[in-house]
Amino acid sequence: MKPQLRTHGGVASVLNFSSGTAASILLLAVSVVATPWILRLLGSETFGAARALADVMAYAGLLELGLAPAMRGEIAMAIGKGDERRVATILATGLRIYVLPISMMVAAGLLLTLLLPKLIQTAQISHRDLYWAGLISIIPSLLVFNLPFRMLAEAQNRAYLSTTLIAMQLLLATLLAVVFAWLGWGLVGQAAAQCLAQIPVSVAFIAITTRQLPGFWKALPDEAVRKSLWRLNWHNFFFAASGRLALLSDNLIVSWMLGAALVTPFYLTQRLLAIVAGQLQQISSSTWAPLAQLYASGQSSTFRRRFLQLSAATSGLGIASLSVLAGYNQHFLARWVGAQSYGGDSITVLAAANAWFLAVYSLWAWPFAGCSKMDKLAPYAALAMGVNVAGSFSATRWLGSPGPLVGTLIANLLVGSWSYTLLLQRHFGIAPSDLWRSVLGNFGWGVPFGSLTWIAAHSHVPRNWISLAGEMSFAALCGLGLWWTFGMSRDDRTFWKDRAGTMSNRFLRQRRQPELVEN
Repeated sequence: MKPQLRTHGGVASVLNFSSGTAASILLLAVSVVATPWILRLLGSETFGAARALADVMAYAGLLELGLAPAMRGEIAMAIGKGDERRVATILATGLRIYVLPISMMVAAGLLLTLLLPKLIQTAQISHRDLYWAGLISIIPSLLVFNLPFRMLAEAQNRAYLSTTLIAMQLLLATLLAVVFAWLGWGLVGQAAAQCLAQIPVSVAFIAITTRQLPGFWKALPDEAVRKSLWRLNWHNFFFAASGRLALLSDNLIVSWMLGAALVTPFYLTQRLLAIVAGQLQQISSSTWAPLAQLYASGQSSTFRRRFLQLSAATSGLGIASLSVLAGYNQHFLARWVGAQSYGGDSITVLAAANAWFLAVYSLWAWPFAGCSKMDKLAPYAALAMGVNVAGSFSATRWLGSPGPLVGTLIANLLVGSWSYTLLLQRHFGIAPSDLWRSVLGNFGWGVPFGSLTWIAAHSHVPRNWISLAGEMSFAALCGLGLWWTFGMSRDDRTFWKDRAGTMSNRFLRQRRQPELVEN
């Protein structure tokens, strides 16, 4: 019997977040072990060039044109109506539509490959190797056709499937990167590792979809669906492109203006903070479907209350975790890849501040994505991108490596700080004062905690990995305790405890009677 298509609820949200947490921990552990080996085998310049190459070639991915989010929304609506035939039609139409974006991505990849010697300043890597690495990096563009299958899982609020498969992809890519570096394949080997690791994930998504919708291969494209997807995609594209252009520009700016060798400390110094920032974003990606359902059902007051609670939780967890990571980042880098790969305290502090803003703003953006209002957000995202890129180039010229992070912080403060609150008030009735009170209320305990953690971490050097892990764990527990005690109201604490109990009971019932439970 094939699994029924449906939108999964609270338990799935817990699984989404839990799988993201588990994946982050696993990938961090693998990275801690593998990165020093790769860095030692490749050398700092080739390692930095590999990071810059990945970011350069990722620009071609922007030509996906935002079709995947548009498809996810259409699939979610079809599932909500119980129309599996329409889901199959959307998938078939999506596969046909992707012929054009994939062709454009390949063409853009070829153009970027020709420009690689200009964009990646390196004295150790030949132009021939740069060209071969670029050509290999184009191959994953052909695998973009699996995005409709991934959107089917996410439309059912089963992001844990995507998280698990992507984690497996990253594990395989890391393993292949170590092997190819050991074989002496250099930059070309690193590009090949990233390419080969994506193939099993694409096959897995196809297999999962075939199991759920065995007849979708026979479905025919529909002209009305095609027009709907093209109509919905552009706002998603402009928003996603704005964010990705700003994000991808950092390593490229450092490589182009300062040289590929400096990309290595710039990237590695942010690595631990970036992993945790990604986990903080899981709060929004794990809860957007229930929030959108509340809004769509007319429960506006409950929607606003839950949204403010999630904003406060994201802010508090971000302060508790990022304060500890920023304080101990230098010691972590020294033990991980050597003190010479630490980019400096300024990069650490700026990366932590931007990670906090990214977590909060990601949550604030989800109501627009979940309720088909991305057209309201896209112009402000484009403005933020322009400020970010311009500020990054200017700051890098004057400050060196920290420059791109300064540009990001400027955009967060000058654009994000007012645009999200303005739009959330205008379209969802959430007062800016309530929004900022929910996230800034944690600074009352967060600033003293972060300052004391920084002072304590910089007052001595942990003797070994066990000592370092013990100190970081103790500090993190203290931060979580402060957040729970001072960052939450009594009503919020009651809500989260009741919510945890409800999810636990529902999960146990589902385990006992899976055929009777409708999550």
